[in-house]
Amino acid sequence: SGLANILPEELFLQIFPQALPIYKYENLVAIADKYPEFANTGNADVDRREVAAFLGQISLESGDLRYVEEINKSTMCQQSAEYPCAAGKQYFGRGPIQLSWNYNYKDFGKAVNLDLVASPERVATDYDLVWWSALWYWNDERWNGNIHKVVGHPGGFAKATNIINGGLECGVNPRNRDSEKSRIASFKKFCDLLGVAPGDNLSCQTADFPPKAL
Repeated sequence: SGLANILPEELFLQIFPQALPIYKYENLVAIADKYPEFANTGNADVDRREVAAFLGQISLESGDLRYVEEINKSTMCQQSAEYPCAAGKQYFGRGPIQLSWNYNYKDFGKAVNLDLVASPERVATDYDLVWWSALWYWNDERWNGNIHKVVGHPGGFAKATNIINGGLECGVNPRNRDSEKSRIASFKKFCDLLGVAPGDNLSCQTADFPPKAL
């Protein structure tokens, strides 16, 4: 896969020396193969930048893969007829990209033919689902964009941050600009490691969208 060519196992282990056992490299590569265009567009810079962005985002979300569940757990249920919640289940962040909210668990479950509304904990215990949750989210057509399609291009890292956590880190007067700064620092580090320029406009505050902080 494009990912395996850009991120060999030795480098993965070097980057994440304290990764939890569930975050196995071979499972990551196997799931990445389900998305043949991921880090495999044919443009070496775009592909390396996408891998650097993926690493930068999951590093921030999972504490360098040392966590598989959100520390501050909550129900995260926004119930509707289309998106129900199961009694006693919580839809807090799980996996390397912290899949959150009942509607994301339902949509991801539909994509992999599993009822993850009834069993959201599987995302944090299954060696394939844990990576699949992140790569599905990364490649899915979402209401606010498709990360894979934008992230390797100018301003794309900011757009990825907006898709993942825009409510807290982007827009007018964001509540958590420090988190965005950490994402950007990780991205730059991984770009350097993979030998690709990070580009400009990495912050939501300098990219050509959305409304800026005052």
